[in-house]
Amino acid sequence: MVVVLIVSGVQLLMLGILGEYLWRNFDESRNRPGFIVDKMIGFNKEKI
Repeated sequence: MVVVLIVSGVQLLMLGILGEYLWRNFDESRNRPGFIVDKMIGFNKEKI
């Protein structure tokens, strides 16, 4: 029973670390622009 509790505790700890990593990635990606335009081809500058 002690082994099961220890293994379960380690699993919960790893799940928490993984969740924190995913949350920080998601939070960082929300602050970025949706897209980046490097150059525009075939558009008139007057219409934009």
